[in-house]
Amino acid sequence: RRVLSDLSSGINAEYGEVGVKNRRIIIGNVSKYIPADQRDKMSDQFTYKWLLYVRTPPGQPPIETFVSKVVFKLDPSYIPNDIIELTEAPFEVRRRGWGEFPVQVKLFFANQEKEIDITHQLNLDTTFSGVQTPGAETVSLLFLSPSQPSSALNYCC
Repeated sequence: RRVLSDLSSGINAEYGEVGVKNRRIIIGNVSKYIPADQRDKMSDQFTYKWLLYVRTPPGQPPIETFVSKVVFKLDPSYIPNDIIELTEAPFEVRRRGWGEFPVQVKLFFANQEKEIDITHQLNLDTTFSGVQTPGAETVSLLFLSPSQPSSALNYCC
């Protein structure tokens, strides 16, 4: 994971607009392999449980202070439940599945008609340990301006 603290003040100073706020968010996932003898007979093909989340790092303002809604677009194999809209924290989705895929995450901001699309790669446990395992994290540095469209710099893992 890259540390962004050295970047935030320089980027904000270059941006130059009064009132611009930098906010860091993390889109990530954890997963757990389900051994064959512990799988539900109705969903035997689902070999993993996973949790996808959008949050702020420790020490940052809570995400609900600037994000009003998150929309997750999952793999088409989840149709008709592939689009999940959450309007309050925690912004988390729990599912069962069998494979990795890119997730489209759309962030909507409080008191603004702006949105940002970010892609996160859902990574599953490759150890087959049956223990909850961290997947990937996509860290984004957001620039929230009262008068300009929001922008983001993305860093992965």
